[in-house]
Amino acid sequence: MPPQPPVSTIDTTLRGLRTLHLILLVAMLLYVVIAERTQHQPIDMNRKFLAGITGVAVIMIGLALYLQVKKIRPAMEALQAKPDDIDSLSTWRFTSLVCYVLAEAVVLFGFCLRFLGGARTLSIPFYGVGIVLMLFLFPRRP
Repeated sequence: MPPQPPVSTIDTTLRGLRTLHLILLVAMLLYVVIAERTQHQPIDMNRKFLAGITGVAVIMIGLALYLQVKKIRPAMEALQAKPDDIDSLSTWRFTSLVCYVLAEAVVLFGFCLRFLGGARTLSIPFYGVGIVLMLFLFPRRP
């Protein structure tokens, strides 16, 4: 009989989420440093494009916050009551990963704007909001 894979626990999941969170947060900071230290050919940004990318970023932020409230918190409450609940553990892990990716994408929008020739003042709000969102999403023990 083949050996069973190790059962994921709250501690291993929390450690994995915190490691991933730190890696993505450092990547965000590196995006900002790279984008701001690189020379860009300045252009006049198309207002419709800027409005579109801002709208998508706002939707992504809203989705991350919605998932935090509707999926992650209930999963963490279920894990407080029953720490070995595999479904709640996988919901917590997967939804946290999705939220981190959404926050990372907001920073990448600022990064892309900068490389497309947008001014620093256009990119800074994307950097700031994405990093603050990522800090807000720091994984906590259920």
